[in-house]
Amino acid sequence: GIIELMNFLITLLKLCVRKAQPDELPYNQTAAILLVFIYAAVSWFSLVKLNAFSDPIIYALFIAGTQILGVFILLRIFSKLNRFNQTLTALLGTSILISIASSVIAAIAPIPFVAGFLLFWQLYIPTTIIKSALEIPAVIAFFSYIGIVFFSFIFTAVVFPDFMPELEAWLQSINEQTQQVQS
Repeated sequence: GIIELMNFLITLLKLCVRKAQPDELPYNQTAAILLVFIYAAVSWFSLVKLNAFSDPIIYALFIAGTQILGVFILLRIFSKLNRFNQTLTALLGTSILISIASSVIAAIAPIPFVAGFLLFWQLYIPTTIIKSALEIPAVIAFFSYIGIVFFSFIFTAVVFPDFMPELEAWLQSINEQTQQVQS
């Protein structure tokens, strides 16, 4: 019921600030499935907010799907597939919370230091989750997570040829805005 949901959310929040471990997250297949859709919705909202992509809903769904596939493959390679639902739930749940927090923080304090910290946070938490799930050193977990993200973007670019030019145009506009602020 509501108490289980609150405990679930509290554990996700604790994961985001490293006060809990991924194995403390209750196993809940329904939550994992629900988080897939929430993650896709948050990703879609982020892409729409950027106003740089022609098909943000398709990209968001595809990127979410390829990241899930990447987690599945990674767990399969390390013979830890029995941890799929819990790992996926931890990764998606913390990613959703971090994305929401990042949007709020970036709106309040849009300065380079804050952006760097948010990027670090968005890489650090998934790395710790993968490290715990696979029982591997942090460096290998970090590169495994980067590999999942890279795989997701490359696969999206292969399937949707307009994705990379749109991403490059958006990155170029950010670069130009940064240069204008600095001058």
